[in-house]
Amino acid sequence: MAYEPGDYIALPKGVTYRVVPDGADNFFMLIEAVAEVEFPDYGGLGRHAPFDPAVIQVPEPQVLQANGQQEWELRIKRESEYTSVYYPFHPLDVVGWKGDLFPFKMNIRDYRPIMSDRLHLPPSVHCIFQAKGFVVCNFMPRPAESERDVERAR
Repeated sequence: MAYEPGDYIALPKGVTYRVVPDGADNFFMLIEAVAEVEFPDYGGLGRHAPFDPAVIQVPEPQVLQANGQQEWELRIKRESEYTSVYYPFHPLDVVGWKGDLFPFKMNIRDYRPIMSDRLHLPPSVHCIFQAKGFVVCNFMPRPAESERDVERAR
């Protein structure tokens, strides 16, 4: 799955993946969660939620060539320790996705912040992902509250 600046990429636990950068300048912020990473409940916002779920992208299945290779290493992390397992076949021979355990990505440009002219909004309305113990929020540039006598953040 190709990526670009501003992409959020979610890789669920137990999903085999590899990272193959296109160039030398790559910067990643990795967050490991003990529970499933999910989207928050935007409640009454309905279709006015900060992003349309249709913008989420999943990887396309690819036919991978062995190129004469006889063995593939798969590194597994368990309890902060890495173990190597070797397979006589390519471990990423995905045909398609079924269910909801798959990697996905979305870009920050597809996120529209929730705004209010009359009321300062709490940080929780800027949440894009959540898991047990943390949230990921987008604090985007936006106009300041403009109504007269508005409640302001202090």
